Amino acid sequence: MFHEFDDKPIAYDVPGTDAGNAYKVQKTLESYDSDAKATVDLLASHPNCTGRIGATGMCLGKPS
Repeated sequence: MFHEFDDKPIAYDVPGTDAGNAYKVQKTLESYDSDAKATVDLLASHPNCTGRIGATGMCLGKPS
């Protein structure tokens, strides 16, 4: 989700939480949308895709 800021997964620990909280307010709304569109486009182009793609939401917590 925060590939613009780091190319490694964020650790599930206090420093990772701090990094994620900083990233979530730095990332623009448009980049969340373009990431979602790129994901849907990639899935839709997969040969096994039936055209049905679902999505779930994720809470990023309250703003820092």
